[in-house]
Amino acid sequence: MNALMKVRGTAWAVSVALVLVPLAGVAPAAAAEDAPPTIESSVLVAGTPTILGTPRVGEVLTVDPGPWTPDVPLSFQWSRDGVAIPEAIDATYTVVPADAGTSLTVTVTGEVEGAEPTSAISEPTAPVELGVLVATVPLVTGTARVGATLTAETAAWTPVATFTYQWLRDGDAIDGATASTYVPVVGDLSAELSVAVTGAADGYAIQTATSMPTASIVAGEFAQAPVPTISGAAQVGKTLTANVPAWTPAATFDYQWLRNGSPVGSATGATYTLAPSDLGAAITVRVTGTAVGFEPVTRTSSATSSVVAAAFVTAPVPTITGTAQVGKTLTAKGGTWSPAATLTYQWYRSGAVITGATKSTYVLAPADLAKAITVRVTGTAAGYATTVKTSAATTSVTAGTLTAKVPTISGTAQVGKTLTAVPGTWTPASTFTYQWFRSGAAISGATKRTYVLAAADRGKTITVKVTGTSPGYAKVTKASAATASVKVGALTAPAPVLPATVRVGLKTTVTTGAWTSGTKLTYQWVVGGKVVAGTRGTASTLTPTAAERGKTVTVRVTGTKAGYTTVTRTAKAKSIGYGVFTKAPTPKVSGTAKVGSTLSVSRGTWAPAPSGWAYQWRANGAAISGATRSTFKLTSAQRGKTITVTVTAKRTGYSNKAVTSAKTAVVVQAFTASPTPKISGTARVGSTLTATTGTWSPAPSFTYQWKANGTNIAGATGRTFKLTTAQQGKTITVTVTGKATNWVTQSRSSAATAKVAAAPLTALQTEALSRAQSYLKYLWFSRAGLIDQLKWEGYSTADATIAVDRTGTNWNSEAVGMARAYLDTMAFSRSGLVDQLLYEGFTAAQAEYGVANSGANWSEQAWLCAQEYLAVFPYWGWGRMVDQLAYEGFTTGQAQYGASRAGL
Repeated sequence: MNALMKVRGTAWAVSVALVLVPLAGVAPAAAAEDAPPTIESSVLVAGTPTILGTPRVGEVLTVDPGPWTPDVPLSFQWSRDGVAIPEAIDATYTVVPADAGTSLTVTVTGEVEGAEPTSAISEPTAPVELGVLVATVPLVTGTARVGATLTAETAAWTPVATFTYQWLRDGDAIDGATASTYVPVVGDLSAELSVAVTGAADGYAIQTATSMPTASIVAGEFAQAPVPTISGAAQVGKTLTANVPAWTPAATFDYQWLRNGSPVGSATGATYTLAPSDLGAAITVRVTGTAVGFEPVTRTSSATSSVVAAAFVTAPVPTITGTAQVGKTLTAKGGTWSPAATLTYQWYRSGAVITGATKSTYVLAPADLAKAITVRVTGTAAGYATTVKTSAATTSVTAGTLTAKVPTISGTAQVGKTLTAVPGTWTPASTFTYQWFRSGAAISGATKRTYVLAAADRGKTITVKVTGTSPGYAKVTKASAATASVKVGALTAPAPVLPATVRVGLKTTVTTGAWTSGTKLTYQWVVGGKVVAGTRGTASTLTPTAAERGKTVTVRVTGTKAGYTTVTRTAKAKSIGYGVFTKAPTPKVSGTAKVGSTLSVSRGTWAPAPSGWAYQWRANGAAISGATRSTFKLTSAQRGKTITVTVTAKRTGYSNKAVTSAKTAVVVQAFTASPTPKISGTARVGSTLTATTGTWSPAPSFTYQWKANGTNIAGATGRTFKLTTAQQGKTITVTVTGKATNWVTQSRSSAATAKVAAAPLTALQTEALSRAQSYLKYLWFSRAGLIDQLKWEGYSTADATIAVDRTGTNWNSEAVGMARAYLDTMAFSRSGLVDQLLYEGFTAAQAEYGVANSGANWSEQAWLCAQEYLAVFPYWGWGRMVDQLAYEGFTTGQAQYGASRAGL
């Protein structure tokens, strides 16, 4: 654990190191070298040598010299049929091919100092046998197919041998097939081939190994099978020829001609004559080659160009018959084609296609006027090129002639009536314009199909001229016969109607109905049988007065219009009733619904303005005797009830109007006694305080809220409250709230207690406090860190917390001290130092405060940090150092400063 000591403002890290010293080892004494044995000179007794092993070429023989006395160094010499073999002087000997058929012996020689050498010869071996070749089974590689090369692959034999070969067909030797390779022939088809390899080496018996058989030999593949070509013109009726270059081996060919890739029925010869069905298609030929012992192969030629058609023998220029006039029919004559062709048509207007004109006949349309017409005839036949022929042009098309009818006039010849022009049926359908005439004179603006007879038409006759036009046709005008003389008009004059209700003060409007358009209406109102004088009597509306209530009212409506007979109509009379207020707002009650308070009513703005008012106050809907003014003082009789007031408006000629206000809240009454509560108990942590309410009248139900320094204590809502360390040093009050039905809820707050004193410390807590004070005298601590230190020493969490809190320490100051102490020992970025203080147990606010007041220059800290890194990583460059300092929490500017000042 690290602790930062408070020594002259400098932090010192205190630690203990345990040093382990290894025990010294004791090296073993070196063993003395043994002295070489000494052989004393004496008589040498030779042993009897024996040859061990099989006397066969390639085998290893070993000599057993037997016991020699004394034990002396020995030398050896191997002999073949008694003749020494050069360099064969070891105790072992590998039999070579020259030894075959001979017998081998070995001479063993030993000597001692001062005496002649002594030799002993072994018994000869049996005659040396030929060696045994170590053979491997050969492998046949290649494809088991007629014409493909097979190869006998032989792995290394021991010793190296010389090979001969014999190829086998189903186990029988193939004459002449004695090479290491073999090409299967037609006779090998479906057989299995193998190869026998015979190996020979000097001094070794001949050995033969036979391979596994191949798969059954399959048919071969042609070595050369070139693609055929096509010669000839790609035109209907022409002959195409398939040209096939030589194949290897020689083959027999079959043919199939294809049209756009699909076989052409019986076209299986080397030549093919193009038919009409080939028109536009691409032709290919498929050639299949076959030979005994070989797989059939098919090759397809490249396609020809699209087959073109033949030309018609005869294709005459078409002619046009008929009159070149709009509405007339023209006919195209195609003539006789050879061979017979199917003809289609397209008509043209001055060289432009006429949409939809594709028949042999064409009816000239208005668009053809002044244009020349031609027809293009297209002939088609299977296998022949489509041929187009165009006729000579007609003369310019002239305008057509309209078939017109004399128009008629429908309707009554009377002013105000509508006349209608009936043009009849014209051929072709035409667009019409109109002009109406009054006794032969054109009527200005009368240019529609209908005409409403005006006053000026009275006594005159009316005619109409209809002009018909149609595109491509000459314009035609026809005039109707005259009507009878126009008679005077009769006005449409419905009876006027008064509203269902007529009352004083209400504007009365007469409904006149739909009179003839343009009719001028005048009015005359009659009340009580007398004409209403002045402009009031001739207006279109009448508002009855209070003096006219109860009388009857009617109105005469007179209509006049030039050319019409004047008409007067009278409405059915109505009785004038009482007026009603048009605006009667709901009154509003103001004031507190509490016994002793006075309530007032606001009537609002009425229309029309009343001339008098009446009031009635009510409790729960029942009238309160004598409460007939605009204000009312609440008594205990209204407690528990809701209050309303009914306001009645009056005005001459009007029906009285009564409106009732909304209900007030239930009327309540204040408590007659609500004393201030008192607190009993000792203001000390751990003690219980009790609230005494005193005697209220009437008796209510109570709720409680305890407060520390005026702030609610969460959950402290009982009559009693046990003080905790959270209230230490604060004053306590309690607010008592009394509630009773139909009585005003009342709250009363007690006087404050003295400041809450701390609870007496236990012996352990006193001890822990002393330890905490000692630590704080010499070391920097956070609150959490100091509590953890005391817990580590064995104090309970509760005792440690009480002790630390009793120290009265300013933890912000501790954070400042610890921050400065860390900065004295190592370099930090601002965020890094904040993180370190958080790690030490300071709150975020305390850590921020400590760092902010540490007095650190963060750019200088970046420089110090850079120096620390360079001491370990001297090869770092500027960029690497800036990245590392940024990683440590320095800003980009601080990191760059630190790296630069460090000399990078």
